[in-house]
Parts: sequence; structure tokens; C-alpha cells
Amino acid sequence: MSALTIMTSLWERYGTITQAELAKNITRMSAPCNPPQPIEDLFLQLTRGSQFASNSSEPIALSQVLRIGYTLIANTGGLFIKACRKWRNIRDTNNNMATFQELFTEAKQDRSSLLTTSSQAESHAGNVTAAIPDTLFAPAAAVPPPTEHALAMARVQATANATQAQMATLTAAMKSQNHNCKNNNSTSYC
Repeated sequence: MSALTIMTSLWERYGTITQAELAKNITRMSAPCNPPQPIEDLFLQLTRGSQFASNSSEPIALSQVLRIGYTLIANTGGLFIKACRKWRNIRDTNNNMATFQELFTEAKQDRSSLLTTSSQAESHAGNVTAAIPDTLFAPAAAVPPPTEHALAMARVQATANATQAQMATLTAAMKSQNHNCKNNNSTSYC
């Protein structure tokens, strides 16, 4: 047998991508993007999925790949709101993978620099942030790690709960005090 015959046989038998494999590829490409995960991993995930599908008889259109990527980034809990708005406003002629990667990489870098600045500001806040324990928010083994937004919201909720408890204690203490009013008239204030 010639090498061409062997290669042709291998290609016909194993070189065809089935619909089930294409569906699995779309599922892999649509795997959620978690903010601690570098955005470059998402770009690689989309590129690999697009390359895999390009070897099939039904390649994925670039617009579908970009739509999957945009949806994954938009579903990160609002971390890239401005960049998503900017992406929607880009003309159709600029909708390509290079523009997509450039825009969201820049947004990630801006977000990272803002987080660094805010964490430096927190170190100057003193006991305000030290009063909120971080251990309450450690993820369980089977639960995916929470987003930075979810952690911030949980900290705000913990602070609100603590403030509400203090207000309830103070209100109860005020009600339990005996007030000596000179005027026992119910319409007056003492």
C-alpha cells in the first residue's frame, strides 16, 4: 500500500468530525468565564473551538464565536459593563477576534488597576475593613469560587446586618429606660 492510500483511508475513517463532536465543541467553547480566571484563557478557549470547527464540513461562523465570547463576558456579574457597551457600539466591519481581544484585554487591565487602587485605599481605611471577617466567604469544595462582586456584596450585607443589630440593641435600651416627665400629658414630649 502506498502512503497516499494509507493517509486517505485514515482521513476517511477518522478525519470526519461528527455532529456530536461539534456539539461538544460548542459546549466547551461556552464554558463559563470566572473572573479569577485570566481573560486570555477565554480567548484561547474560543480560538481552539473555532479552529476545531474549521476542520469540519460545517465551520462555526466568526460572528457565532464572538457572540459566545461576548455572552460569557457579559455573564461575569457586570465586571465588564463599559467594555460590553463599547463592543455593542462597534461597527460590524470591526467585529473580529483581534478587536474583541484587544477591547476586553484593555478592560481587564483597567479593572485590575482599579482593584489595586481600591485595595490600597482599603489599607488606609483602618478598622472599617478589618471588622469584616474574610473567613465567612471561603468557598465550599463543591461550589465554584464567588466572584469579586459577590464577595463585595456579602461584605456590605454583613456590615448592614451588624449595624442593624446594633440599632436594635440601642432601641431596646432606650425603650427600657425610665423617663421622668414633668408633664404627664400624652400630647407632650418629654
